[in-house]
Amino acid sequence: MKKMVFFLLILIPVLFSAVYGSDLEDVQKAGIIRFCVAPDKAPFTFYNSDDELTGIDVELMKEIAERMGLKIEVSEISSNDLEEALEIGQADIIGGAFSVTQSRKEKIDFTKTYYIADPVFVCKNSLELSEPLKENSFDGRKIGVLKNSGFEEWLRSDLLENGYIQKKDIYTYDDMENAMKALERGRIDLVLTDASLYETRFEDDSLYRTYTYGSAKDSYAFGLRKGSDLKTEVNNQL
Repeated sequence: MKKMVFFLLILIPVLFSAVYGSDLEDVQKAGIIRFCVAPDKAPFTFYNSDDELTGIDVELMKEIAERMGLKIEVSEISSNDLEEALEIGQADIIGGAFSVTQSRKEKIDFTKTYYIADPVFVCKNSLELSEPLKENSFDGRKIGVLKNSGFEEWLRSDLLENGYIQKKDIYTYDDMENAMKALERGRIDLVLTDASLYETRFEDDSLYRTYTYGSAKDSYAFGLRKGSDLKTEVNNQL
């Protein structure tokens, strides 16, 4: 039995390599690295005035590709389909303010983190909360958050699990613009987001106020297929 287990431990990596080959060799032979991003994550990904897909993620990956001696092919894809793009071979690497979460780690690999978001709760000026925020500050409040983000994971693992909020009060959005519109229209009471993103795109003292609370974390990295040998080379360039 021990011999069989040992044999399988050796065989599985060999079979994996035989089926999938080397991602690094594939991109080197093709001379192109295929990078898929969600397009609506400014300032990380967005279309500029010339209708070109750009942003922090795109420019960073362009630099990485150049240092690897490769061209880059940037494609737009829905944020909900990014992981599938890796799985079916449409992309070698994915990004676009792509959060590192525990559930994603089970399915794909991540490069080094290149951005760490500072959490802030945003609400309309008409909603006055006591400072500092406490656990009961969230009771009955509807909270908006980016879908599949580290902040959503924290809301569920901390506030929800500890009974400070209810599941029905968590509202997820594909982009921050829609979350802020929902806040402005009174559909939700709070938005948990990145402080820098808020200050850059949405800050308006006449409409909103901000609060800090807890240890929510959200970090961005590029995603790769599980076991991809591109990870080491991309990390070297990062």
